[in-house]
Amino acid sequence: MHHLKQVHVKECKGLTSVFPASVAKDLMKLKDLVVEECEGLKAIVAEESKEDEIIFPQLMYLEVESCNSLPYLFTSSTAKSLGELKSMKIKECKSIEEIISKEGEESDEKVEIKFEQLRDLYLEKLDELRCFYAANFTLSFPSLEEVHVINCSSMKTFSASNKIDHSIKWYYSEYARARMETDLNSALHRTSEEEAPDASSAIISVIQ
Repeated sequence: MHHLKQVHVKECKGLTSVFPASVAKDLMKLKDLVVEECEGLKAIVAEESKEDEIIFPQLMYLEVESCNSLPYLFTSSTAKSLGELKSMKIKECKSIEEIISKEGEESDEKVEIKFEQLRDLYLEKLDELRCFYAANFTLSFPSLEEVHVINCSSMKTFSASNKIDHSIKWYYSEYARARMETDLNSALHRTSEEEAPDASSAIISVIQ
């Protein structure tokens, strides 16, 4: 499947992974990957190996929706290969806790995972999502234009370290207008602080 460019997987409830690593490492021309309503899915790439470092080098569009057994999307080694990714949309995956998972014993060295082309990031209705990436590597987003973090109530931190050298549009509600932000952690903290008083007010109103 060296020339495969598009993969769309839908309603495959018994599927536990989309690709074994032995196949994924050969998908050098894959540009679009969409996975929807695969209830039993545990991994996008199964049994990832450090020997298979170059995976999806031309992937431009990624969408994963309603895959409720998926704990994370990729390991950090796979994330390093996503230099061409332009749009990532993750929605209504009830069990996902992080987008990029720490792989083994990652060092404290100043390693950077660079999403060179990523422009749009959508994280919506992810109840268990705690962070985008929890380990030490710096996430760099030189082309990022807009981020949607909507109804991700468990997400308090985006990542330990992230780098953006410009303002982006931050969407924190389906209906609110975007605001301009330059740091993803600060934007997330500000959103959490704003939502907390609203919740308290609602409780007080019900009691009254």
